[in-house]
Amino acid sequence: MDFDDKAFIPAILSKSAEDQALILQALLENNLQTKSDSCCVPLAWNSQVFESKQKFRIGYISGFQSFPPIGDSQFVIGRVKSFLESAGHVFVPFDVPFDPADFLDSNSSLDCNEGVVLEKVKNLIKFDYAKSRSDVTKPDRPKKEDLIHSFLDKMNHQKIDVVISLVLPFPGISLEDVDPVDEGIMAYTLMWNCLNFPVGVVKFWNESGIHWKSSLDLLDKSGKLVWKQKLLKECANCVGMPIGVQVAGRPFQEELVLKIMVELDDINK
Repeated sequence: MDFDDKAFIPAILSKSAEDQALILQALLENNLQTKSDSCCVPLAWNSQVFESKQKFRIGYISGFQSFPPIGDSQFVIGRVKSFLESAGHVFVPFDVPFDPADFLDSNSSLDCNEGVVLEKVKNLIKFDYAKSRSDVTKPDRPKKEDLIHSFLDKMNHQKIDVVISLVLPFPGISLEDVDPVDEGIMAYTLMWNCLNFPVGVVKFWNESGIHWKSSLDLLDKSGKLVWKQKLLKECANCVGMPIGVQVAGRPFQEELVLKIMVELDDINK
């Protein structure tokens, strides 16, 4: 994947979700964000949302078929579901209205800023559809705005406030084993950057290694045989590594994202 034409999003790194909320609140109060950049929209911190006692309807994504979760990662979303349901929130499954790997593969280029999605439009064709219609080689090119609206329409239809998913389909591994980057792995995080949705990450579990080797068979169906070998030798190194979850909200709803992050972060205290 060529990263030269990708949009990267700045992030606030902190020890806890509460610290993130304090930092963002300090940036948004008193129009501080406009002092360095007069073109910045003066968005006020919404304390009413952040301090709300309301229970929310939360969509969850267990993983993507392009690269299924490995090890304890395959159970983490279920544990998040139980944890937040015990606090009164409602969880419903959420299917992304498009396949992120379709436009994040190494043969395509997603322009996150300008909105034109693909250089090679053939990668937008769903596998089964392309197999049954081999003559179809030029589908319409969706724009960034189309993807955003399709996602928001799905959230609105299901009356979902935020969406929770894994950060990656496995915990941290050695840097020497992440090359080449797989589009199925990148789909978990880069999708939100391209949609420009506010997203926060919270550590929620640690890898035990118990289910690591047995879960690698899941990669056979997706054809990730090279990655299966890479992850097989990471079995001993992965034990104890953190597994993170992402909380994504609608544009300009950072306070709601942070509120759910703070609740999830309680498990780490």
